[in-house]
Amino acid sequence: MRLYTKLFFLFFLLSSLSCVTTHPGLETSVKQETKAPLLNSERIKQKFGSYGVHVIPLIPEQSSRRVSSLYSTHEGKEITRTLAVTLFADPMDSALSEEHRQITGDGKSIGSTFKERGWAIEKRNVYMGNADKVPAYVYALMHVEQQPLATHIYKMHVKKDGQSHFYATIAEFHHPDYLRLHDVKEIYGNIEDTAEGDWTLHQILQSMQ
Repeated sequence: MRLYTKLFFLFFLLSSLSCVTTHPGLETSVKQETKAPLLNSERIKQKFGSYGVHVIPLIPEQSSRRVSSLYSTHEGKEITRTLAVTLFADPMDSALSEEHRQITGDGKSIGSTFKERGWAIEKRNVYMGNADKVPAYVYALMHVEQQPLATHIYKMHVKKDGQSHFYATIAEFHHPDYLRLHDVKEIYGNIEDTAEGDWTLHQILQSMQ
């Protein structure tokens, strides 16, 4: 009888452990909450050892749009790792006025500015693909020959104190030695092609000419 009781208790214990460890959905949700993707600035510095950002002057100047080079430096040469085109919300939310002033007035990095000021950043995917009609100056900044570039377009929202605010639509064109399309999808999750995404890419490419 004692042997039967021990075997029953052992079976019950193993069954309980099995129930605890077979909830992949719960495990995934915890990982997603505790491990946010790196900012572009952080990832570039981690991979290439340095990071900087230059805002490219626009002619004519436009307060609602910014084109910037996120670069690393090698042997005194700046190599663009991400060419970012930002279409700011218009009108801009007053809750983001100080961050927006630093970004547009001082030329600071968008992600770093919001992160340093305690905002959580959310990127809502609009488009992922390989863009092959990118202006020649982009390849010159990247020091590569003309080729399709992994492209990620998203709507950037920032959140603090339970309040979410739309900041900008951002298109990022990545250097082939930095991110390929499969890397972008692995980091941010895949998205199916949509008419909105294709149209947004077309509009942004047109604005870069």
